[in-house]
Amino acid sequence: MGRAMKRIVHVILLSFLLLPNAGAAGRKAVTIVPDNCTPLSLTVYGKERDYCLLGKKAPVKFEIDGPGKLTVISRLKLPATSSGFEKYTLRLKEGSREVKSQTTQADRSDATFTGSDGVPGKSRKLVVTIPEGSFSYELSLDDSPLQAAVRIQWQPSRRQKLVALEPLSYDRIVTANIQENRLVYYVASKERPVQLRIVGPAALTVSVRLNYDVSMKGKQKFSVLVAEGGKVVQQSPLSTTKSTGLSYEEWKDVVPGKAVDMIIDVPNGEHVFTFSPGETSSQSIALRFAIPKKALSNE
Repeated sequence: MGRAMKRIVHVILLSFLLLPNAGAAGRKAVTIVPDNCTPLSLTVYGKERDYCLLGKKAPVKFEIDGPGKLTVISRLKLPATSSGFEKYTLRLKEGSREVKSQTTQADRSDATFTGSDGVPGKSRKLVVTIPEGSFSYELSLDDSPLQAAVRIQWQPSRRQKLVALEPLSYDRIVTANIQENRLVYYVASKERPVQLRIVGPAALTVSVRLNYDVSMKGKQKFSVLVAEGGKVVQQSPLSTTKSTGLSYEEWKDVVPGKAVDMIIDVPNGEHVFTFSPGETSSQSIALRFAIPKKALSNE
């Protein structure tokens, strides 16, 4: 890596930073939001969950760096008048190769959709063990005229050494103390987004915190707008609540929300992305960026 790149990226080694790991107590899986996700929310047992809408002719596409465990949680979108079981099939493909399929059936559940008609079916899980390597997958719905809500979760099976990336520009820098570690976040406001240069292909992990002002209470929905060349390439719907006992050292006017992770599949070549808050009453979000160490060889 040349001097110019060192000045721009300022790589910080995070020695064996542990991503969520299968079977590890207290750790959560990372939820993958495909680029072409049509967001859909449902409430189950009093908790709201974000899903993507899946139709027979509207598959979702995403990329993964293995090894690890992929879990697809699906709920068929049943008519409000439905009283019996409905059959459907999920198919996971890599190109023309079918990796795994699941044919199942479900009847209506006690969950409810938020702002959408229909009734969620009972949840079903499709679990796939992903080997070492980089993969591009397509998830589709078959054997049903209905649509389904899907939630895609990823658990790497081993520790991955990541490196943190410093963006080109940002609104301000803030520092949070988490388990005796001082973590730097880069603030994106509605007036000034965070700008990041990256060379793909790479799986970019973005840790996001919504910044609560005094008027914001409880659970908040928000989105992160990812743009390149002035064009929005991804809009990820997220939700969070206030962090307990966590604050920024340099900024006491806001309270950080709990961190939510996004994974962005960066295609080949050099890219300059901007990150800004989307639909939210907050004025800003705080961001951290990391990629697998092996992706540095793209330079």
